[in-house]
Order: sequence, then C-alpha cells, then structure tokens
Amino acid sequence: MKLRSIVSIIMSMTLVMLSLTSSIHAEDTASNNTSDIIYYEDGSYLTIHEPQITVESSVRATSTIINAKRPITYTNSSGELVWEYYLHATFSYVYGSSATCTIASYDYTIHKDSWSFSDGSTSRSGGTAYGYGTFKNKVLFITTKTVNIDTYLTCDIYGNIS
Repeated sequence: MKLRSIVSIIMSMTLVMLSLTSSIHAEDTASNNTSDIIYYEDGSYLTIHEPQITVESSVRATSTIINAKRPITYTNSSGELVWEYYLHATFSYVYGSSATCTIASYDYTIHKDSWSFSDGSTSRSGGTAYGYGTFKNKVLFITTKTVNIDTYLTCDIYGNIS
C-alpha cells in the first residue's frame, strides 16, 4: 500500500513540474519586442518586427504547439503605412529534443493603391518556415519601387522563436 502511494505522489509531482516548465518557458520567449529597420534613400523604411508568439496548448502529449507570426511593414517618406506582410507558422517541439514547422502561410494588406503584391509563397524545412513575395509601386505603368520579401521564422528544440 505504501509503495503505491509513494509512486503515485512521485508521478503527480513529475507531471506538475513538466507543465510548469513549459508554461514558464513560453512566457519568457514571448516577451521580446525589438525589430530591425531598413532605411531607403527616398526616406521610406521597412520594419522587420520580432515574432509574435502564442502557445496553442501548454503540453500536448510530449510536444508543445506554438503559433508565431512575423510582421513586416513598409512606411513611406511621409510616415504613412503603405503595406503589411505576415509570415505565419505553427511549430511542434519536444523540449530539448526536436522542433518541426508543421504549417507555413502568409497574408498581406496593401494600404496604398499604387502598390501591388506578386510571387507570394512559403516553404518549410525542419524547424523553419520561409516566406517570399514582391511588392511593387507603379506610377503610370512604370515600376518606381520594388521591395522583395525573403523572411523566416525558426523554432529551436527549446521552443525559442526567432
């Protein structure tokens, strides 16, 4: 009788420790709020934002599911938001063992009519999702600016998204 009680207590404590470890790790990862900015000669700029992360479920069997998106925005020289691009990815990882990108997709929004989007695609390999596309600005049928998207999201075996 005592042996069953001891085994039951040890198993319960192990499950509690595993769930706490996953929850704390996911919260730490989601707190990074920096971005990279690329400035163009005409005064416009491209902002590559840090990933936005949500944990779908803290623990599913032995793996954790993370949804992430990387926003990229383009702002003209007048400070107006011209377009937005989002790479979306779903990752499954086993802490300390493996990470896999299971879904990759993209979407975009154009706020200025002279701009268009083409050649959008995604791919995935291991724990990485890739996003591609081309935004073009045309004035009187002449392309005046082209911005190529070539971005990624990666999940490592510890659930860190970059």
